Amino acid sequence: MKRLHPVLILLGCILLIGGVNAYYLPGWNGPQVPITIASTDIPETLTDFPVLMHLSGSSGKTGEDMTDIFSKLGNNAQKIAVTTSDGLTQCSVEIERWDALAGRGSVVMIP
Repeated sequence: MKRLHPVLILLGCILLIGGVNAYYLPGWNGPQVPITIASTDIPETLTDFPVLMHLSGSSGKTGEDMTDIFSKLGNNAQKIAVTTSDGLTQCSVEIERWDALAGRGSVVMIP
């Protein structure tokens, strides 16, 4: 049985995304951006695998504009945290590429 693999990206900045749950990473002052990886996008049952996320002016299947992240964070990609769906369990994060001027970056998260 395939499962959804929801994760949260917590940003140390103010995004134009409403509603912050009270149950996310303690001590984190920024809002959260929920990202769900549909089980249909993963052909088999996996655990602890890397996920590459490209953030840009047209991100994900819906083409959401994520460039506001770059204007808020600038060159400090260290303000990104990734958690599992519980909002508390932190995942390892590796910034593969971060270009605030061009408004694009790649984040590898390893749950």
